[in-house]
Amino acid sequence: MAPSQARLTGDERAAMARVLADRYREGASIRSLAADFGRSYGLVQRLLSEAGVRTRPRGGADPASPATRAGRQGEAGPVGQIPDDQPDPALLVELQEAEAKARKAEKRLAKAERSRAKLTKRTSTKKERRAAKEKVARRSRKADKAAQRLGRLREQMDRP
Repeated sequence: MAPSQARLTGDERAAMARVLADRYREGASIRSLAADFGRSYGLVQRLLSEAGVRTRPRGGADPASPATRAGRQGEAGPVGQIPDDQPDPALLVELQEAEAKARKAEKRLAKAERSRAKLTKRTSTKKERRAAKEKVARRSRKADKAAQRLGRLREQMDRP
């Protein structure tokens, strides 16, 4: 078993967080950073969070993203630089999160609508039917809000 490392506190912790943040932004994975520094995955993740780093989505590069496609086609500039015609990576991540949220909201709305449709006067009370109707209305508002946000982000991506 490897000997345990000394506890990180104060300035030492902040310095480690800065170093990890810089390496992560250069493209290193959290696992590789944990192995290189002899720290746990969880600690490295926490230090990155403390340093204000927004972590990349799991699974590596998205093969469908414009930045990855450009890299495969040899259109990407030097490593770490995004060509001028490519959208901001942070905006891409935000767009992916908004798409996931919109999909989830739509699924939940569809489920609530199916549940409401199953209720009949014979099998349920008026109170149950009213609650189901209100649930559908709430889920509908959430789905609309998620779709509007997604639309705004897509417009932002299209602007030069």
